[in-house]
Amino acid sequence: MLAVVAGCIIGTVTGLVPGLHVNTVAVLAVSILRENAGFETVILIASAGIVHTFLDFIPSICLGAPSDESFLSVLPGQRFFLKGKGHYAVSLTVWGGLAAGTMAIAFAPLFIKFVQANVTTINSILPFVLLSVIALMVFDEKGFKRKGIALTVVVFSAVLGVVVLRETSIVKNPLLPLVSGFFGAAPLLHTIKSKPIARKQVTEFVKTRFALVSKNSAIGLAGAAFVSLFPGIGPSQAALTIKTTAGKIKANEYLVVLGGINTANMLFSIAALYAIGTTRTGIAAAIKQVIELDSVHLPSLAGASLAAIAFGAIATIIISKKFINVISGIEYARINETVLVILTASVFMLSNFPGMIAFASATAIGFAAISLKVKRSNCMAFLMVPAILQYTSLFI
Repeated sequence: MLAVVAGCIIGTVTGLVPGLHVNTVAVLAVSILRENAGFETVILIASAGIVHTFLDFIPSICLGAPSDESFLSVLPGQRFFLKGKGHYAVSLTVWGGLAAGTMAIAFAPLFIKFVQANVTTINSILPFVLLSVIALMVFDEKGFKRKGIALTVVVFSAVLGVVVLRETSIVKNPLLPLVSGFFGAAPLLHTIKSKPIARKQVTEFVKTRFALVSKNSAIGLAGAAFVSLFPGIGPSQAALTIKTTAGKIKANEYLVVLGGINTANMLFSIAALYAIGTTRTGIAAAIKQVIELDSVHLPSLAGASLAAIAFGAIATIIISKKFINVISGIEYARINETVLVILTASVFMLSNFPGMIAFASATAIGFAAISLKVKRSNCMAFLMVPAILQYTSLFI
């Protein structure tokens, strides 16, 4: 129980502080504890990771400062924020995470059996699935011109990802400058340039329809399974695939789906670690360094996960109200400028000089995508193409 409480506190802090990722803290915890690390450490890491998936939507929606998981909520979330509905946007992600996370625990045994039975097939088709999703991203753009621009964004993003993420890369914490540039600094610069005015925020309870939550959290659960099986595919690509097959997804539905995917993906990544020993997230990688998960660990992990889900949901709602009340009295342009400075400083401190070059390059590509009015999800090629090369033994 103490490990769960400690993990929940750590996940709250990492979720709220831009640039401080729970993966970094998890690796640091393992390094500090070393020989003393045991199953309690696993409980702490898992709890922190789950709570982080709830709290990190607050800075991404209200400040435009994303993490590796929440960056795709920036655009629809900020639209709600600029309309005075930032807290409502956060609550949608909470409902998605709460429902999909609980369902993920219930369906984990089936997921484990499926992965164990089909791991060879999954690995063999992964490059083709990723290529299909990239093609879908490009052809989803309207008009021949936008398709051409999207393809250009994909190519530049892919090249940058291959250079920065390769094993011989000299960039420290390589994901940080790329994610911060593509999905943090780029939209912040665009927002500062366009000078939007945020309306007074409404923090009163807004009734959310059961059908909205149940349907889209189930979609989020399916998307999380998809993301967990195929590394390199993010929530946006999963949502795009779902949208293509199931029809258009509204902004409020999309936020429920993203909240569901983030939390359920964290849980499925731990299930995949147990099933086949593969790490799909930084949290799973940290757990693998501590112990080899066994079936006797699963009931305790499930209980700790349920407690973390409940804590994360409640804490996010409470903190979101207070957070939004504080920033609603501050000029929005000043907030964005401050967050941009903090984001740049975080990259400077946690990455080296080559990391700053990667950050500037990613920012330029992301800003061009926004300015030329193509989806920023095309920038996800920076993860997908290296994954394709890795699974075809071409990535060095």
